[in-house]
Amino acid sequence: MKRFEVQALLGAGVQVSMVSERTGVSVRAVQRIAGEEPIEDPAEVDRQRAERMGRPSAVRAYAEQAGEWLRAAPELRSGQVLERPREAGHKGSKTAAYDLARRVRVARPPGGVVRFEGMPGEFSQHDFGQVEVRYADGTRERVKCFASCLEFSPHVFAHRADLGARLAEWHQRANDERASRATGEVPRAPYHLE
Repeated sequence: MKRFEVQALLGAGVQVSMVSERTGVSVRAVQRIAGEEPIEDPAEVDRQRAERMGRPSAVRAYAEQAGEWLRAAPELRSGQVLERPREAGHKGSKTAAYDLARRVRVARPPGGVVRFEGMPGEFSQHDFGQVEVRYADGTRERVKCFASCLEFSPHVFAHRADLGARLAEWHQRANDERASRATGEVPRAPYHLE
């Protein structure tokens, strides 16, 4: 910001002509800036300048009220926030009202994702999937597979899964037993198949 730079140089005792040379601001502008109030916070000046840009928003008068509406009813839709000022005579655009609602709306906490952490070997994760395989002779086959991993284990047990007539739960338990035997790691509470 040139104005702040000019004021800083003048405050350091640099002559007007030197300030003009250094900053590229005319001598007359440097003299005018010398007569202005000093800038305390350049960021605040930039913020005020940005607020003054463009035509003032007609919906700005409803900002505080819209904040109250949204705090009272956070589920209120932006379209409903637009309806209320219109009932009071506001003739502004939808975009301005939607922008206002977005600015004053209290951010909702993210949806609940619950993850249970346990000791190594206490939980195991099982995934079923399928992949389309193309062989060298050009034939294709959809292969169903199963993967199992004990929590915190570097070992993953995966094999081709036949999900035909068997129940998925029985298959999962059987594969968990095989995975335990293959990796040498046993869950804390292993199942026993009947």
